[in-house]
Amino acid sequence: MQELKNFLPKKPIQVILMSATLDETTNSLRRSLKSGEWVRVELPEENFLPSESQLTQYIISAEESSKYAILISMIQLKLIRGRTLIFANSIDRCYKLKLFLEEFGVKSVVLNSELPVATRCHTVQQFNKGLYDYLLATDENESGTVPDPPKNSKFARPKKDAEYGVSRGIDFKLVSNVLNFDFPLTAKRYVHRVGRTARADQMGTALSFVNSSEESRLSEVANLLCQKDPSTSQVSQKDNSAVESIFRPYQFRLSEVDGFRYRAADVIGKITRKRIREARLKEIKVELLNSARLKGYFEDHSADLVALRHDKPLSTTPQAHLKDVPGYMVPPSLQALMQRSNQRVRDRQRYRLSNRAKEKQQFRRKEASTSRETEKPIKLSRLRSHKTKMAIARNPDKVAQIKRQLARRKKAANPLFSFGKTKGKGKKSK
Repeated sequence: MQELKNFLPKKPIQVILMSATLDETTNSLRRSLKSGEWVRVELPEENFLPSESQLTQYIISAEESSKYAILISMIQLKLIRGRTLIFANSIDRCYKLKLFLEEFGVKSVVLNSELPVATRCHTVQQFNKGLYDYLLATDENESGTVPDPPKNSKFARPKKDAEYGVSRGIDFKLVSNVLNFDFPLTAKRYVHRVGRTARADQMGTALSFVNSSEESRLSEVANLLCQKDPSTSQVSQKDNSAVESIFRPYQFRLSEVDGFRYRAADVIGKITRKRIREARLKEIKVELLNSARLKGYFEDHSADLVALRHDKPLSTTPQAHLKDVPGYMVPPSLQALMQRSNQRVRDRQRYRLSNRAKEKQQFRRKEASTSRETEKPIKLSRLRSHKTKMAIARNPDKVAQIKRQLARRKKAANPLFSFGKTKGKGKKSK
């Protein structure tokens, strides 16, 4: 900041400092920029969210045993579309969700505070570009303090970044949905989470899973948001009118998707704490290795960053049959929607396959033309040896080269193509 301060003009200027948080760090930054009086303008928490016409907030009453079934049924039935931020209350919960979604063939990426800063920034950039549809995150470090792990702990984990906080301060673009898989612990955290969608003039949807023990926190959120309307500012936490005025109940019948409930219960039973810990450590090791090895390379080859993806599967035993949704599992009210959606998916796949086939064909033609120009001729007289024949037979490129040489020899011996020679006699024409 001292270097930036040197570029400021010496004459009196007006400085505007904007921050998502106003703490002691912000105050010290303010004093280093400009001494004297400052005017502080702070936006209240209840005014962080846009109006109901732009942001729609839903709630689903779901206990812990039903959350996973509801989530995977909404994803596979195409009820959730667009870029989606899924919030949980811990990193372990995020990795459990990632392993769960992988079993159903749904790719997702975890924004982990234990990963290098460069990896996290690159993940957010790729999410903003549309490479990932589902980003799993947590706001457990929002307070900025990180408890030190026990020194003699058997399962000591990598140190988390104290400045990490996904629910605020990160510029997510074009987020269509925010899904609170775990309801936030405070009303302020809810506001910061949901504030990731419906930004600028974009429309957005917020969906929260609420169980019986979290209803009091839901009332706190409703009371905070109702302070924008003076007529409802005196609502008590026991009164449900505040909740009904802010949140809409999401019409979802779990009885219609029993097939998903059985599938989800079977998959969740296989995701143990040991498996979550192994997957978490595996990703940390891989990302640390990539960050250390490729930092210098990507500085010179920035275009190759596109090929580096962070949604690689952590599980080695995915179940292929869980990717498909049989017709009997689709509720009658959604069958027409699923047919249209599946048709669009098939059309996109057909278009991609056709383009991919064209690209492969063009690449092969280009490769063949370059190889013909640079290839060394094979002595056909050596083909009489059995060892030479067997060695060449194992190499398809050599076989193709010999065929081309024989074709050229046959073409040269053909009188129709032997210019300057008489037909049949091989003598030069007069």
